[in-house]
Formats: sequence, C-alpha cells, structure tokens
Amino acid sequence: MKAFVYRSIAIAALVYIIMVTGVSNAAYLVAVKAGDSIRYDINVTYQGQSATGTIKLTVQSVQGTLITGTYEVTVQGQTAGQPEQFTLDVSTGSGGSASGFIIPANLTVGNFIPGEAASVETIGDWRGRKAIVANASSPYMGFMSRIYWDQATGILLESTGSLTETQFSITLAETTLWSGGLFGLDKIFIIVVVAVVIIAVVAGFMLRKKRAQAFPAMAQGVPPPPPPPPPP
Repeated sequence: MKAFVYRSIAIAALVYIIMVTGVSNAAYLVAVKAGDSIRYDINVTYQGQSATGTIKLTVQSVQGTLITGTYEVTVQGQTAGQPEQFTLDVSTGSGGSASGFIIPANLTVGNFIPGEAASVETIGDWRGRKAIVANASSPYMGFMSRIYWDQATGILLESTGSLTETQFSITLAETTLWSGGLFGLDKIFIIVVVAVVIIAVVAGFMLRKKRAQAFPAMAQGVPPPPPPPPPP
C-alpha cells in the first residue's frame, strides 16, 4: 500500500506533463520571486484505492527565465519526504519535478505553453482568478487532463484528469503570491465584510431592545382608563 501511495502521488504530480517540446527563444515573463511559496492538495484514486497528499514549492531565486527552489511532497499518513532542489526554465518547461507548476505569465489564447504539448485554448475564471485553460491528452498513454494556470503569475491552479485506471486532481490550496481567499477576494476584505454584517445585526437587536425599554407602554399596550364612579 505504501508503494501505491507514493506512486500515486508521483503520478498525480507529474502525469499531466506529457513531454518537453522545442520552443523559440522568445522573451517570457516570470512573475514569481524569491520567497514565494505555493501549496497544492492532491487526490489520487487507483483501482478503488485512494491517496491524498500535498505538494509545496518554495522559490529561492529567479534569474531571467530560470527559477530555483525546493519541491516537497507530503503523503497523508506517511512521514514527510525531504525537500528536493529544482531548477526550472519557464522558456522550455524543463525543470524535473517542478515542470508544469510554473509557466510564463500573461500568456493568452493561441500562445504555445512551453514544456506542454498544448496551447492556450481559452481564458476562463477559476475561483475569481483569471486563468488560462488548456486540455492535454495522449491516446498512446491513455492520458487526459484539463489544466488551469493563473494568467497573471503563471502558477498552476488546478489539473484534473485520468491515466488508464488512475484519476487524479491537483488543486491550489494556498500561495503567498496573492492574498486571495474565497472567490478571489482579499481575506482581510472578507473579514471586514463579515464583521460589518455581524455589527449590523447586533446593532439592530440592540436598537429594538432600547426602543422597547424607552416606550414600555407602546411596546406592551396602554391599559384602558377605569370606568367613572356611579352617580350618588
């Protein structure tokens, strides 16, 4: 089972990267910087067995189109592996374990994706982020995948697909590149919105209570005056 788990995580992390293909020496934009980190959640199912884990990339340096950093895989229920060093060239997609996780920023429809046997098919929305979308397939390997990268930064957002009897998903869990939270909104903004709603509700209850205390007769109803005394 342990071998299956590690093999499944390796498949999920690398399977959507089909092959490195030749590209021109066109200038590509790198939007990540030293100190940036990206963490992904991974789910793999193989012949009825499931495995989950995480992948974390940490950028250590950026020089031109070359990115160096560490790549760390953690499998649920297993001892965390040691971080591996990587050197990724986004102009070719060559980068070992890190290939495909970071591509050039600001690609648009029709642009070739370095290192991937695919071009940008469309621009879509991924949880509030503008994403470039591509489909990758290899009939010989029985491989199919739909992939989303963040257009502004070039980092992988999500990859879901299958390889023969294996289904996998790699989904962005958190990153330091932006403070995006729910629906791509800033977490602080979300907290402020929630706080404003709570304050408004509490204020409404307090105002209603004060009005009841200030006008008890109106709140409870004014009793009718007593009848006049009978004539002597």
